[in-house]
Amino acid sequence: MQKNPDPTLPDITDIKERLALEFRTSRHASESHSFSLLPPEFASRGLPKGGLVEICGSPGGGKTQTLARFMAEHPALKVAWVESELTAYPLAFLDQGVGLDRILFVECSPASGCNSRNSSRNPSGTQLLWVLHQILASQVFGVLVCGLQTELVASDLELRRLQLAAEKSGVCVVFLKEYVRVGQPHGTWPITVQLEVSRDGADGMPKITVLRHRGRACQLSKSSAF
Repeated sequence: MQKNPDPTLPDITDIKERLALEFRTSRHASESHSFSLLPPEFASRGLPKGGLVEICGSPGGGKTQTLARFMAEHPALKVAWVESELTAYPLAFLDQGVGLDRILFVECSPASGCNSRNSSRNPSGTQLLWVLHQILASQVFGVLVCGLQTELVASDLELRRLQLAAEKSGVCVVFLKEYVRVGQPHGTWPITVQLEVSRDGADGMPKITVLRHRGRACQLSKSSAF
């Protein structure tokens, strides 16, 4: 293979990966779930079907409330919610008019597996990956929320595998995190949309800041308080 004569220019492999990612994300661009709480320039593009979304924020920062509002805007969506411990506050959904019968809550520990008392199983998080892929393959749910990320699940390789599975099933996969991952220079990072939620809005309500959309970092953060 011929080497790149100018190291300041992108490598051909990187260009191919960028084009492939752009193609995959654009396939579902017309099928995205709109979300009115995003800033106007992002609201219609919303959260992508068949893509990975990361919502970051401190505990109690409004991540659950944000998703409950999203669900309220899309009453036909069924949601699978996976956590190590079920910390989602039910009233946050009911306050937004979201019935709990639309949500399948799955308690899953990377050390003990899902709904299992055997603490010796799957310390690497492979059980969690299995559960996520099974939910995607079922094609029953429009949204998969994962409030648990092991080092294995957070790796680029596993994220790409999840992205491909999400694309195939048309499911929006949402990861909840307590901190913002920064320093992702490559355009092929599998996370399509990255949002930060905080309690800095008016009257103590959450505020959404768009950090990344459609695979590209936003040069200027855009915010929307609700």
